[in-house]
Amino acid sequence: MLQQNAVLTFTAFCGKIAIRYQIRQRTLILKRKNLFLFFNISFPLSIGLAIYVFCYQNTYINTTIENILGFSLPYFYFDNAFHRFLTCWACDILWAYSLTFALFFCFKSFNKSWLITCILSVLFSLVIELLQLVGIINGTFDIWDIVMEFSAIIIAVIIIKKEKKS
Repeated sequence: MLQQNAVLTFTAFCGKIAIRYQIRQRTLILKRKNLFLFFNISFPLSIGLAIYVFCYQNTYINTTIENILGFSLPYFYFDNAFHRFLTCWACDILWAYSLTFALFFCFKSFNKSWLITCILSVLFSLVIELLQLVGIINGTFDIWDIVMEFSAIIIAVIIIKKEKKS
């Protein structure tokens, strides 16, 4: 009887260790996924901000930062296609990509969360461009903005689906 109790106690002890190990593994996986989402939200936003600050002049962001710092920021201009790409579409691409990941973070517990994320990202991009077209918000309507934003959304959704499978 004593030996049987010892075996049961040892089995219970091993079971507790296995449960703790599973909880720890799930916690590590959750932390890794949240870090992945955080990186895919914050890094594109940071790069987009840097482009706005250093490749544009006289924007609200530049003016605000210069007023806070008390001096003018350097401005980088290159008379080539790369600078045109940076100033016309890179921020749209980066911010649409980041928005898609942020929406996925909000809806990740839903069934078909990638689909909800995709639809909301596309709708948001369309609404912003349409508001620019009718003059409600500042900015210039450009069909290429929509194309670039859709491309970024598709890329983000593909990455989300691949990450979700792993």
